[in-house]
Amino acid sequence: MSTSISLITLFGIIPILLGYLANVRSSPRKRALYRLQTKRIKKWSAIEYSTTVFIACTAAFYIAGLMALAGIKFEQMTYFYLLIVTCTSALIFLCCRWKIPEFLAKHWEKVKIFVAPAAIAIATLSKIYSDAGIAELTGLSPQNLPGAQLLLTLIMTPAIWLLGLSLFIGYASIPLMVILLAITLIRDFSNKNEPQNKKPAPNLLHFMTIAAVALFAIMLLTITQKIAGKNFYEPRLRKSIAFASFQLPTTYCELPETKGAGIAAMDDDRAAIAIPDKELGYRFELISCKPKQQEKEQISSTLRDFAKNQKHASSAPSATSEALSN
Repeated sequence: MSTSISLITLFGIIPILLGYLANVRSSPRKRALYRLQTKRIKKWSAIEYSTTVFIACTAAFYIAGLMALAGIKFEQMTYFYLLIVTCTSALIFLCCRWKIPEFLAKHWEKVKIFVAPAAIAIATLSKIYSDAGIAELTGLSPQNLPGAQLLLTLIMTPAIWLLGLSLFIGYASIPLMVILLAITLIRDFSNKNEPQNKKPAPNLLHFMTIAAVALFAIMLLTITQKIAGKNFYEPRLRKSIAFASFQLPTTYCELPETKGAGIAAMDDDRAAIAIPDKELGYRFELISCKPKQQEKEQISSTLRDFAKNQKHASSAPSATSEALSN
């Protein structure tokens, strides 16, 4: 696939672009036309910019789908990122179309009445699900991994917000689509008896709004379904747990030094070890671990040497000051 894309780009797209640029440079009329178009673009409003970005992202998404049908396929994560970009462009277009930021700023005190309880509920759910995730993925008590508890709670909070919003928008988009289609039919029916020369031109923004609502709802649900898939979240959560709580080296439990593996110390001469795994990210095992302890005589000798060095270091500046005074 990558070889096909490289060949098409090298011998197809790049020569076409270079030829067209050379044609534009050699034509004063085309250069003047592009300068005029550039000045017009600079004067665009926010809705015009968001409309252009939404159209470009949607076109790129469908082009990638058609290329996949033709046998030219990208990596799976490339389609996922393109889905996120297209969904975000649809959201930005709808925000500019309906002036959602201005509405929220104007009625924020009323909106907080609904947001505050939702935030408390989601914070509680994120703590519950983070503990459940640690217990499920590691087989250990969440209380033994406080760092993982904190990090997974931080990760779960936006994930639950995304899940809740996607479900709400998915259900709300159904009546919203019906309302928008009804408005379109009523508008067409009211303009049916108008003279041909007085009929208003079709409102492109109205049709794009219907398309943006449909695409945003469908894509957001698709993104949420992808993130909620076990194959997606499990390796990443395992790596997060290992990063947050398994910081000690394997030599702490007198095991062979292993790059990537880590130890989480526990009470009663126990510990857990995180072992790298290609499919799961990490595997977690409970082991007996009694850290190596030095003999009392060795510690006493170390303390005497330290005290001797401290005494020598403190006497050296005094000798120097006496020499200077003399």
